[in-house]
Amino acid sequence: MATIMPADIESIGDDVLVDACVVDAGFLSQLQTQALEPAELTVLLAARRRFYRRCAASAGRVMLLSDGRVFDAENVTGNEYDETQVVSPGSEPGKQLQALEQVLFDTTDTALVLRSGPLIAGEGEGFIQRYLQHFQAGQPLQLDNEIPCCPTPLVDFVRVVSGMIDQLSCGANCHGVYHYNSSGRSTAYEFAEVVYAFASQLLSLPEGEVQALASGEGSQSWSPLVPMLDCERLLSDFGIKQLPWRAYLPKIIKALCEEPDK
Repeated sequence: MATIMPADIESIGDDVLVDACVVDAGFLSQLQTQALEPAELTVLLAARRRFYRRCAASAGRVMLLSDGRVFDAENVTGNEYDETQVVSPGSEPGKQLQALEQVLFDTTDTALVLRSGPLIAGEGEGFIQRYLQHFQAGQPLQLDNEIPCCPTPLVDFVRVVSGMIDQLSCGANCHGVYHYNSSGRSTAYEFAEVVYAFASQLLSLPEGEVQALASGEGSQSWSPLVPMLDCERLLSDFGIKQLPWRAYLPKIIKALCEEPDK
């Protein structure tokens, strides 16, 4: 498997790409918080198109990491989207993810796209970190309790990517779109309840759960807001099962609570 940074795709030698399995994670990472500017997007898509063509010419495989925002997350109904459903992004990041997916599929017929749910991690400024900051400051959180998502710990998503790459490297002839999110649907409010329960065992929080959390009109939802995905194709083709996000949460929260500035 080749690990290639987005800034290096123009300078990487063709010899590195021969029979390589390349995971393109840079675009999804850039779009976690906001959309790209139009000029930046144009440059990025052109560079990716050239790079994907070089991979195809060298018999390299490309797996693009995307997410479920290619569907209209604003109209979440509680149903799971599968790979056969027509994409209809309702947000600018979703439209940009769709555009890059299309660039890849226009370039090679062996491409793979792996779409995820909303990613959660112990690094950066995600919503776990934001929730903990509010809890510690005694600032109530007003969170949506209607729209369900399937939060996906980054470490779980990496497990899936690694499992797919292992099989592709051994000759698995799979291509097209695959979906993965961790198992267990949850609203933003329900997720915050779990975060509070774990954090309260490790930190002295100034407010009880009833005071710390509220729901109602105008409440914050998931960010990014990603609809739930059906993962049966991944299980059928790669034998990779979903794992519950709750199993990963204690370790993530423990690491955050034990940081020096906590």
